[in-house]
Amino acid sequence: MLYRRKKEEYERLFNSTDLVLLDIKHSNEAEHIKLTGRSGKNNLEFLKALEENNIPFILRHVIVPGITFNRKNLYNLGLLIGRFKNLKGIEVLPYHNMGLKKYESLGIDYPLKGVKPLTKEDAKGARAVILSGVKAARAGESNND
Repeated sequence: MLYRRKKEEYERLFNSTDLVLLDIKHSNEAEHIKLTGRSGKNNLEFLKALEENNIPFILRHVIVPGITFNRKNLYNLGLLIGRFKNLKGIEVLPYHNMGLKKYESLGIDYPLKGVKPLTKEDAKGARAVILSGVKAARAGESNND
């Protein structure tokens, strides 16, 4: 387990930490790997370490149409984080395409070219779905995904 291997580093970090803003890219492990090229398991290990050390966290989650804007995935994200007692808030960040011009000026292909920005209304709805998953997790439902 990551926490056991990094216990000393975590303890040093936690001695000067009051709050963590944690970005979870996707609730589904296979989709997380597809999206980031890495496992999301380290995030979960880190969340366990935060909980064990009574460090509160706020989830930050970017909602991208066609990638993370999916009711099942949002609900499962709520189930995933809802079991942590140190969850203090949820920030839903709607995808925007402001980085497009920067990528173009650097001559780099923009990986989300053509993806439309998420509306504020859709972001509010996504947050409500995540919260419903959190409530379900706290009522005892688990994620079988």
